[in-house]
Amino acid sequence: MPALESKRTRLRAWRPQDATAYQSMLADPEVMRYLGGGPVFRAKRIAAQVLARFTEVEARRELVRLAGSWQELGLGMWAMEAKADGVLLGSVGFNRLGEWRLGPTDIEIGWTLARSAWGQGYATEAAAIALHWGFGELGLNEVISVAPVEHVRSIRVMERLGLVRGGRTRWHGLDVVWYLLDRAGWVRGLGGLRP
Repeated sequence: MPALESKRTRLRAWRPQDATAYQSMLADPEVMRYLGGGPVFRAKRIAAQVLARFTEVEARRELVRLAGSWQELGLGMWAMEAKADGVLLGSVGFNRLGEWRLGPTDIEIGWTLARSAWGQGYATEAAAIALHWGFGELGLNEVISVAPVEHVRSIRVMERLGLVRGGRTRWHGLDVVWYLLDRAGWVRGLGGLRP
């Protein structure tokens, strides 16, 4: 897993000491409100409604799963921290949505931020360097991003990054929109927020 930096953020490997901050982030019902679909994410949303039920042990298991994605697929989610003070802001990176059937790829760029980091441009900044790495070093040809239709903040990030709306569908029990960015679009500068 490469370490990447932007002006204000550092994307790095997950550490065991991230578990407490990660648990706190995932135990926030507002953070979990729009996060993913399917049974795993439904269970996480239910757990987030009762803070004590999303334990540090569960957070550690999730960190192991995130690290395993890099080993298995060669891509995954980075821990995103503030360069100024090392505070964990959230995660950003790539997921493989194996059951995704729309569009040209199942590789998704995504992000999850602690509520204290919302509205400060961190998701856009960090996702831009992740995309730069994905199209450059990893050699991706296209990426998608998927969000529930009511998740306006995330959709705005997609648009700021230059992703183009691909469509709307029902997926994992949620009404979602999906956006697309291909290599040509990135090279032309649609994703003009380069590191």
